[in-house]
Amino acid sequence: MEMFDEERAESECVSRVLRWMLAVQDAHGGVCSSSLLVRLMVHRTTDDYLALRMALSDLCGANVPTARQVGFALRRLEGRQFGDTVLRRARRHTAVGVTWTVVRASPITES
Repeated sequence: MEMFDEERAESECVSRVLRWMLAVQDAHGGVCSSSLLVRLMVHRTTDDYLALRMALSDLCGANVPTARQVGFALRRLEGRQFGDTVLRRARRHTAVGVTWTVVRASPITES
């Protein structure tokens, strides 16, 4: 039972981060980077951005995660489905590192 609770808590945390990434990628050309998430988390102080900070902290297990910690956490989640979204690596961009995109997953059908 405890393992199930941990998995559900992780899934909720990841879902919060992916919702943020969807909002960020809509405003930034369809992609999002860990460095952009960290910049938003550190330099904005409204309640919304504090919620992003909490979600990233939970995901990475660090009070104020670095872009590298966020990137490693995202890499672990690549390709896994959370609700109706999947995290995909968009491309490698030299100025910001790896960029990510959150896509809507196709519904799972039972055979």
